Amino acid sequence: MWDAVLPSLRGVAVHVDYPSVRSRFLYETVGGKELVVTEDIETLIIADFPSDIDVRCVAEEVPTGSPRSLRDGEGWVFLRYEESSAGPIE
Repeated sequence: MWDAVLPSLRGVAVHVDYPSVRSRFLYETVGGKELVVTEDIETLIIADFPSDIDVRCVAEEVPTGSPRSLRDGEGWVFLRYEESSAGPIE
């Protein structure tokens, strides 16, 4: 993600379950720039794995003040520092 972290990025959650890698990029708002950067990161990740690995990255809108939550099997790979008034990290 070098040089790809936009100011609106609040967190990145990843779920790895061979042969798939799923990533959710949690943005304050999702617009064209967020979609392009997420697709670019997906392309770079695909290039790092053998062809039998299925990689998917999605941009998800999670406005500031909304909790950032993990889904079953996910782990955080990036979290932006936010004041505690924004709610807990789940």
